[in-house]
Amino acid sequence: MSGYILSPIQFPEPKSLTDPQVLVSLALIYLSPDTADNQELRQCLSYFFPAYSYSAPAHQRLMQRASESFDSLSS
Repeated sequence: MSGYILSPIQFPEPKSLTDPQVLVSLALIYLSPDTADNQELRQCLSYFFPAYSYSAPAHQRLMQRASESFDSLSS
């Protein structure tokens, strides 16, 4: 492989999550009986929600908005 120069992979800049509906959808996936056997997904989401919430005050506010949207679904 001599003579080959590997250039670093360029990943796009991550975009901020700003739509609480995305979090509502993730919560519905987490709670769905259809995903009960998918322990990898459930474990991932179990870690995601608190880690996301505690990582920034803006995330906490977005989680609050998502929970309000989630509550309106069950009303």
